[in-house]
Amino acid sequence: MKHLSSVLFLTLAASLGTAQTFEAFQSKKADRWEASAAYPQFLTRTAINGVANPDLKATAKKVYDEFMREAKTFEREGWQGSSWGLELQPIVGVANAGIVSVMWNGYQFTGGANPQLFYLSRTYGPKNGKFGVLSLADLLKKGTKPADFANKYVLPKLNNVKASRDISPYEALTTELANQFVVTPAGITWLFGKYDVGAGVEGTYEIKLKWSDMPEGLDDQGVLSGLMKKVW
Repeated sequence: MKHLSSVLFLTLAASLGTAQTFEAFQSKKADRWEASAAYPQFLTRTAINGVANPDLKATAKKVYDEFMREAKTFEREGWQGSSWGLELQPIVGVANAGIVSVMWNGYQFTGGANPQLFYLSRTYGPKNGKFGVLSLADLLKKGTKPADFANKYVLPKLNNVKASRDISPYEALTTELANQFVVTPAGITWLFGKYDVGAGVEGTYEIKLKWSDMPEGLDDQGVLSGLMKKVW
């Protein structure tokens, strides 16, 4: 049975500058499934939180609903095999009056040999005169293409990690992959789940870049202007 859990905890972090709760869609049925999709909700009444809060909830709900729909279909067809699982854990990268950025660590098992490990992320800030969901293009100077930026700065770091694992380098990042990021006070972290940039056995990648690692292309006069003055 689907339900929205009560508040898990309340935190006030000076580095984030805003109070937040974490809530979750949850369901559990013995020998069938256990699902939890958590998401943050920011308590301060600001314009950006008014946009971020419902979208963060909807993002978690979409993953939860898809999992539950598949689980109940599988049950109607006659459940066979081990129980399924879903866990979606949010991490707030940054949250203030000008920018909110959140990532999720995702785990999903729906049978088979291995679980799916994945990431989700959402970033919010000023866009076209109002607050909305931001892509990497919204953080870059005009004329800078997201894929070009990612291949210049993110790809070398990714391939350094691959080399440390004795894995062949990845050839090129697409715009879609370039948009898989979370902003923090220290910089930007790109998030690649299983199969995103290689074989499933490689696992996941979190590629962290400090502001100083990206000397060209970012719009230091835009939504990132305050953060880029900080040191990793």
